[in-house]
Amino acid sequence: MTFRRTVARVSAVLTVCIVAAGLTAAGAPAAHAAGSNDLNVTASEYSYKVSGKPKAGLTKINFENSGSDYHVFAIVHLKPGITKKQLQAALASSDQNALANLEFQVGLISPRPGLLGPGEKVSIVTNLVEGHYGAYDYLSNKKGQLNYELGMVTTFDVAPGPSTLTPPDSGVLEVNISDQQISLGSQGAKNGWTKITNASSANRSLVLARYLKDNANFRTADAYFNAYFGRGTDAEPPAVIAGTADGLLPGSTTYVQLQYDEARYVFVSVNQDAQDQAELHYDFKVKPN
Repeated sequence: MTFRRTVARVSAVLTVCIVAAGLTAAGAPAAHAAGSNDLNVTASEYSYKVSGKPKAGLTKINFENSGSDYHVFAIVHLKPGITKKQLQAALASSDQNALANLEFQVGLISPRPGLLGPGEKVSIVTNLVEGHYGAYDYLSNKKGQLNYELGMVTTFDVAPGPSTLTPPDSGVLEVNISDQQISLGSQGAKNGWTKITNASSANRSLVLARYLKDNANFRTADAYFNAYFGRGTDAEPPAVIAGTADGLLPGSTTYVQLQYDEARYVFVSVNQDAQDQAELHYDFKVKPN
């Protein structure tokens, strides 16, 4: 797992560095999702705290990282009765079919929350069917130990529906991804709600990183995260990953609630198809209200 796989190699980037002037959290009606159907997840070293009683249908996954390192919440649909211990053993197994043998439907749930930095939080609306689920963190710590081997594995259930949740229909920041570029609408995000449309031909992710230094840019952030998730580094970070939406299917629309402070940001989208690692990025600034 490297930042290149999540965000991109600068040399392969199709550059779209347009500063979006005037993006603020104001100037639009308040955006609120109607109804509620939440799954609340807090990650730390090395466990998940999960609460909520989600019902089948649209589900808002609220993912918060209260730890000091990066974490993910990778979700799989399991067969009934599979335990956390069984899931952890399958993940650690040398048998490539061990995890698939436990899954009700093979593969990670899409869309889902991805890489998240320390102290950050993100919410993503996804469609979950009734059933039994597992989740795990496949990242490793600075000692090279896999987080799921240290205990970052959990299970949860989704009850029969229907869900009453509906995504906001106004006051959202529109982010469109094509095969060539990322583009943003002119309206700022109210309450952090962002509508992501994947108009590209591939399964993609969208990462939001917040620059932490005045001289930081995509190139310095890319170099830092390649080192951080590769061999490790003690360098001061030029940016933090403030939220990731993984598994954005072609032609899909996904609603994500992000934290937009007064700062400089970059959106990065990676083609998750192994045959085509086309990557895009878009720098913008959030101005004060």
